[in-house]
Amino acid sequence: MGAEFGQFVEWRFYEELQWFMLDFESHRLLQEFCSRLNRFYIDHPQLWVDDHTWAGFEWIDASDTVNNVFIYARKSPKPEENDIYVTLNMVPQPLEEYKIPVYELGTYKIVMNTDDMAFGGSGYPTGVNPDGTFEAVDESYNGKPYHVKVNIPPLAGIYFMKVAEPKPKAAPKKKAAAKKAAPKKAAPKKDKNK
Repeated sequence: MGAEFGQFVEWRFYEELQWFMLDFESHRLLQEFCSRLNRFYIDHPQLWVDDHTWAGFEWIDASDTVNNVFIYARKSPKPEENDIYVTLNMVPQPLEEYKIPVYELGTYKIVMNTDDMAFGGSGYPTGVNPDGTFEAVDESYNGKPYHVKVNIPPLAGIYFMKVAEPKPKAAPKKKAAAKKAAPKKAAPKKDKNK
């Protein structure tokens, strides 16, 4: 109660929240972050569908004690929904060209960056294309067949996923020129009385 915009005091059931805090930019930005994070969570079922089993979660790397980085994937049981990779930098220094193991070659895209300036972050460059995309490298790393390289901002989380491959369009069917035959005239009825 109030944590979503950085209220200073703990929630008190006997008084209203400290709404005046939203007059300060940093508190408005925190509220925007929480709002966007909630929408992101709802829009990506990988984050909650199998939340109660290990089928929805995989540690990718939880052993980088030198850099204090954790990487995990959130998975969906639906094959058309790509995994979401979550990379968390737990130190106040950025990490340049950090290798992150992935399972597939292809194009990946950052779908959430907690260091985004829209949330009051530093906007530290992630080293990817302006549209947030980057390519996997065809070289195994840390037990996975491929990897990607990104700059990880300080004290930040980067969420990325493989961009869905466009489905090939079916070739248009050629329409045969249909000739409309003239309707057959019904034969005249014979008069049974004759």
